[in-house]
Amino acid sequence: MKPDEFKALLKRLGLSLEDAAELLGVTTRSVRRWLDGTRKVPWPVVRFLDYLVATKVTGKAAISKLD
Repeated sequence: MKPDEFKALLKRLGLSLEDAAELLGVTTRSVRRWLDGTRKVPWPVVRFLDYLVATKVTGKAAISKLD
């Protein structure tokens, strides 16, 4: 997944950089690296975010289930 696609996916899910990091169990630094293209977005992350879109779960709803 290209950085601009990842950014669009986060926007579609309503996730900030910090929200995405919390939901995915990574640091904000990792998310930043995926956004700027320094590192590739891991396949499991792509699949999980695609799943959220497919099931129409917003990022905030997914985060609330973590609590």
